[in-house]
Amino acid sequence: MKKKALVLVLILVITSLSGCIGDAENGEAGAQGETGPQGPPGQDGINGNDGVNGSDGIAGPPGNDGVDGINGQNGTNGSDGNDGLNSLIDLVEEPAGGNCENGGIRVNSGLDVSRDGVLQLEEIDDFSFICQPSDIITESNGTIIEFNENAILGSWRSPMKHNSVTLRSQLGSCVEHDAWVRTNESAMMEMMNETNQNTYAAHVGGSVGGCEYLSLLDLLDAANYSDEQRNIWIGLKNWQSMAQYTSLIENYSTVPVENHVGKGVIIDDYGEMIYNPWTTFGEMNISDLQDLKDATIVSGQSQAQIIPYIGAKHAIMFGGESAVLGVGPCAANVNDCDAGNNYTLEVNDKISVSWNYTVSANDNVGDHFLQGIVYDTYNKSFDYRDLLLNISLNGNVVNSFNLSGNDEYGGGLMLLDTELPELLEGQNEITFSLNATGNRVTRSHNKLAFITDLSITNSEGEITKLDIGEGWYQKERFSPNANPNFHHSQPNTAWVQSDYVDGFLFKWVAPNEGVDPVLHERFLKWFCGNLQSQDKLCIQAFWGDKQWMISSPGNASHYFPIIENLAEFSDGLLVWRMDNQQYDMNNGIYAETRAADETYYIAGMYPAHMPATEDWFQQWEFNTQISGLLEIEINDLISNTAFQGRMLVTVIIDETEVYVHDLGDAEFQSTFTTQVNSGANVKIKFHTVDSFGSVNWWTGIDVQLNSAPIAMADLSYISGSSDHIAFIYNLMTSAFLGEDLSHFFIE
Repeated sequence: MKKKALVLVLILVITSLSGCIGDAENGEAGAQGETGPQGPPGQDGINGNDGVNGSDGIAGPPGNDGVDGINGQNGTNGSDGNDGLNSLIDLVEEPAGGNCENGGIRVNSGLDVSRDGVLQLEEIDDFSFICQPSDIITESNGTIIEFNENAILGSWRSPMKHNSVTLRSQLGSCVEHDAWVRTNESAMMEMMNETNQNTYAAHVGGSVGGCEYLSLLDLLDAANYSDEQRNIWIGLKNWQSMAQYTSLIENYSTVPVENHVGKGVIIDDYGEMIYNPWTTFGEMNISDLQDLKDATIVSGQSQAQIIPYIGAKHAIMFGGESAVLGVGPCAANVNDCDAGNNYTLEVNDKISVSWNYTVSANDNVGDHFLQGIVYDTYNKSFDYRDLLLNISLNGNVVNSFNLSGNDEYGGGLMLLDTELPELLEGQNEITFSLNATGNRVTRSHNKLAFITDLSITNSEGEITKLDIGEGWYQKERFSPNANPNFHHSQPNTAWVQSDYVDGFLFKWVAPNEGVDPVLHERFLKWFCGNLQSQDKLCIQAFWGDKQWMISSPGNASHYFPIIENLAEFSDGLLVWRMDNQQYDMNNGIYAETRAADETYYIAGMYPAHMPATEDWFQQWEFNTQISGLLEIEINDLISNTAFQGRMLVTVIIDETEVYVHDLGDAEFQSTFTTQVNSGANVKIKFHTVDSFGSVNWWTGIDVQLNSAPIAMADLSYISGSSDHIAFIYNLMTSAFLGEDLSHFFIE
């Protein structure tokens, strides 16, 4: 601070009355006079130089946050949006060339703008290629898929049976190892040798000592005498008690086997039995898995691998890390589903997760590509409402996926691939949000999305993974009186099961013209890649029949890319209900049965503990030699009406169906009579229609023309199954053997 110099002039006039100026001596000083008045202020002096600044003081504590302002009123719902367009794909053979060196498949995709269910040329807005990988050997004489030498290849719940018994009293007996209802272990070993199946999973329900468990013991014993590496696994039936599970596993684990015989435990439908906090369904948990693993330990060592069976959707829910967004359905045991609007997703509700992505200085801000996979549970379609998964970049929506609609082909799985607009240099925010549009999505529907395998690729091809655990999870609820805990925005980390198992067997949607092989490949790279990095098995299950499947399961051109993917990225393939009896059509369930009863010399039988073989049949045929009254009496042992429509005896005359006896009807016996002409063709067909459990199906048939029995020599016999059953067996066998598959393709 500058100071001013003040000059104060004080003039004291001392007048010496006696002295003079000059050389004269001074006289004595006189007395001091009175002080004179103060003179005027002097002029300001020149400013001094600035002083050195002092150091900053310590910052004071932050002030208290201000009081939140009052929430504004909810805005009026917007008008209903237009119905979303379905996404379609079209698979086209790609010849060898610049796009695929060895040829492959071009996958065209786009929106069904014309709403005709067909991807038109002008509707194609994207395409990709599935090129023939290195494990496909293309020779001048065909195409071969090569699985790894250690791949798991085989079947599950696909037994071969002994030849039919001759007396009804023996139908249900399984005491003897060669009983009709027990598995023919010798035939199974021969079949496995000849078809290159190294693994068989015997499906076992009930208890130790039951027919299915005894068949398992037969197979383990036969495998001990085999010269080849054999895995004989136990497939535990779903929804049994923990006591049943542990009892079966403990006994199975103690059965002695040779070093070349491997053991494993498949838990059927485990994905449906897991308890989770999002849907609140299921009852098994991680501690149960540990108990099952403990049951395999004998003398301090585990004797069998634990390999639960799950759907691909469950793999995303529990098999690896995913981000969970959404609202579960109202549980069955909740009395008031409307209470607090807890199970409803309102239009204004927002459930989201965000990640930060940084573009370094001087890097290209364009040409960034976001990839990911989502499984959504909302398999519904309604008028005037949709459920959207929106992707935003820095607050602006850049892509929107409509989760509404019945997903017959994808199993609820979808790719989230999105070309991003130009990013900002520095930090960018990528947000995934679940939103209802048009109207709220109500309480009884699952409204959940599980997002995984997220990455961003820049213009240089560098890939940045978005860590599920590092997302910023948010829930914004505007529903009055709603509990936010019923909305979910969280990582699934605490519910991932892979640390507690030796691998997973997973189901994929049946190959079909609507199934995207690119999605399948990406799923395998994510799921199997994660498991294999932990030295755990990743095996896919195909279904060998059409039970619970889409009406048209596709042909070889649809199966081929899926098998290709499995050979390259997975640890193998098991085929559920693969009809192994196709290996020997003269025995087992296809063998003719005669003299099963002293009254009925025509007999048809299908054993218990044998899954329903789709369109399986036994058929007797004859031509009448004379005209007259045809009498057919049909008897059966089934009186449970719960089995109606599952096993039938059909009478066909001159290619016209004239009579049907349903073995599930309450009546044991029925009689059909009709007049026929000479030369009429008569077929009596005993056949399956739908799935059924472990039931011994038996029918005795007496045929007379003009009261005289039809001679046995005049009856011709054939048996068989659906074309699809035979196709799956032949295709998989050729693939397992590494044979040429080109003859399976339909031109």
